[in-house]
Amino acid sequence: MRKFFPILVLCISFLNSCSNKKDLNGFWYGRFDTGYSFSPYLINFNNDLYINCFIEDTFYFKKTGDIYHFSEKSGYRQFDLKLIYKGDGLSVINPKNDSLFITLKKSKLSNFFLDYLNDKQIKTDLPKGHGQMFSLGNFHFNNILYFSKLNNQLLINFNDTTTNFKHEFYKRLCTYKSSLSEIDQAKLYFNLVADKRLLVKEINELKELLNQAQCFRLTLVLESSNYNKINCFFTKIPPLGDTLYTFPCCPRPDNKEILNHGLIVKSSNGNLFIENGKVTPENLKMKIKKSISLDSLSLIVYYITDSSTYQEYIDLIDIMRNSIYDLRNEYLMNKYNIRYYDLGYYDSRYQETEDKFPLRIWEIDSIEYKKIKYALQHHSKEKPNF
Repeated sequence: MRKFFPILVLCISFLNSCSNKKDLNGFWYGRFDTGYSFSPYLINFNNDLYINCFIEDTFYFKKTGDIYHFSEKSGYRQFDLKLIYKGDGLSVINPKNDSLFITLKKSKLSNFFLDYLNDKQIKTDLPKGHGQMFSLGNFHFNNILYFSKLNNQLLINFNDTTTNFKHEFYKRLCTYKSSLSEIDQAKLYFNLVADKRLLVKEINELKELLNQAQCFRLTLVLESSNYNKINCFFTKIPPLGDTLYTFPCCPRPDNKEILNHGLIVKSSNGNLFIENGKVTPENLKMKIKKSISLDSLSLIVYYITDSSTYQEYIDLIDIMRNSIYDLRNEYLMNKYNIRYYDLGYYDSRYQETEDKFPLRIWEIDSIEYKKIKYALQHHSKEKPNF
């Protein structure tokens, strides 16, 4: 029996190692201290592979005790780390001096943003939509706003601090902006992670505060089918006094142009209307594509009621934007046999199709909607005296 003891110990050690490696599989997230600020961090263990999701580096790894040896397939880059994990926590340690590199948590939710949000003491359900997909490394994680409601109170988390939205956020926003250089202030933008059940009125209140602080770009983060992919819509909020519109944009057309070339859309609590008639999402998409195909100056002007939900707002943007993306895709496939999203931004074919089917989409408020409706009802083709 004694001569088999070392073999037994070796077998148990091997089984434990396999079990531990299996337990390690999955996504682990955290924050890395750069010395100047905190950056989100996400890695993925997949059997013998280690993937840094932000820089999309992949390494093979082997385990010896607590030490993990990582190497590229070519063997060019190699490094060692000590990994100590317990439950859903993982400590990453530099084995040379036993200094802690980063502490990570095991993913539990369906999306990286939601796991990262879990530490912010705000719960949210992201809206669904067919936006643009980005890998984590190609998405800028600056200035994330987590916006939700708890016990009928609007809360917002900004720079890891959760505050009452109506009483404290604007002051914190202005203080933060004043700490930046003029160059950074000019290109300041935010990423909005908001609950889909919020009302459009509440989303507009946030836009108004961003307007007042002269922050004009806002990325709307949507639910993603992939844990480590970002699904989003890019929007732009113009200065106070202008009508709201989606990004990218041209200068706002005058009201005569809206009356002559505009498709006027209204969304109210999930119901869609074109001028006076109610339409289905499929009908609206067809109308938009037909209007743009027949009139190169065609534009979409839309209004969504305050009592509608944020999800209904996203649904409307989804229909309008993707109607135009469909036209771009059909045009490119017919002419070049290539899809729109397969082209790089600086490809001449990309610019060609954007010039042919520009995103001419403007959001208006209730007052301007009533004025435009009044002008349409009276068949005025001259610029109304607004």
